Amino acid sequence: METFSATAESLAAAHMVLEAATSSNVLKMLWWRISGRLERAKALLASKVNGDLVGVIAMITARQLIVDGLHKMRQLAADPARRSSITTDAAADECLFAPATVVRQARTSGQVGGCPFRRGSLFILGLGSASKGAANRDLVFLSQSWSRCPAEKWVPALLEGVWTRASATLHESEKKPHGPIPRISTERTSTTSFRSRESYPPSLCGSLITSERTK
Repeated sequence: METFSATAESLAAAHMVLEAATSSNVLKMLWWRISGRLERAKALLASKVNGDLVGVIAMITARQLIVDGLHKMRQLAADPARRSSITTDAAADECLFAPATVVRQARTSGQVGGCPFRRGSLFILGLGSASKGAANRDLVFLSQSWSRCPAEKWVPALLEGVWTRASATLHESEKKPHGPIPRISTERTSTTSFRSRESYPPSLCGSLITSERTK
């Protein structure tokens, strides 16, 4: 799949499937299943990635991980001392989160550690804990693996762009005693196609930066 475009409908579908997998609201989940809403949401997500199971799972979890990263970035930006001392790369890295687990599907038969597996077998990898620590950051996207995440350049570029724009806006606002205090919004996180990290200018994602006046 060369390109991917998110829509409001696909984001809502991903949110529904994620909620269905984690919610304890039995009645709500039962209604979603009986009404067919959950199955329609899954079908919509599958249609976006040509039925690829791994792609569907990525759509369900990736959006929330980016939102978590923006929440973390908001905390960093709120500390003037930290904001002035941290580099853009370091800020983006602190805001990168790996999913607790990821699923990979074998395209051919083989074996791992002497244990054979068949084509189509699913592997569940515990990245959340494995990626902690500076020496293991490449595991966030499985960068050195055959199954690396295709967003390994896109997501850091997104976060770096947001941090650069937010830092500049905060710096300017601090010069104005009564100016608006910017904040990083996590409400608009829709994305389009994956592109290389180098192709994003510092002004990337201006729509993610909003401002409010202090109350």
